[in-house]
Amino acid sequence: MWDKCEANSHVFYCADTMINQLTAGFGEYVRLVPCAMKPIGILIKEELEKQERSISWFARKLSCDRSNVYRLFQKESIDTNLLARISVLLGRDFFAELSDNVKDKL
Repeated sequence: MWDKCEANSHVFYCADTMINQLTAGFGEYVRLVPCAMKPIGILIKEELEKQERSISWFARKLSCDRSNVYRLFQKESIDTNLLARISVLLGRDFFAELSDNVKDKL
């Protein structure tokens, strides 16, 4: 019932069907999205590491504390304005990657 998808050291579990009935017995349904791309926080962290940039450098450029950067790395989604700033800062179009992922599912 569950497919295991690995992304570096992170492991994600995704349903092999788009809709599974909840076991609570209420007959409700929940939509489960199959494994797609890595969460945006992980993509940002990997790009930062690839460029050999420090957390302190990134935090300074974003005008925030290092603790906020570490929390950002754990996010599955972030504000589009923040993502635009990060894309420009790192020179990587994260929006294009997200868009490509959506197009693949259409």
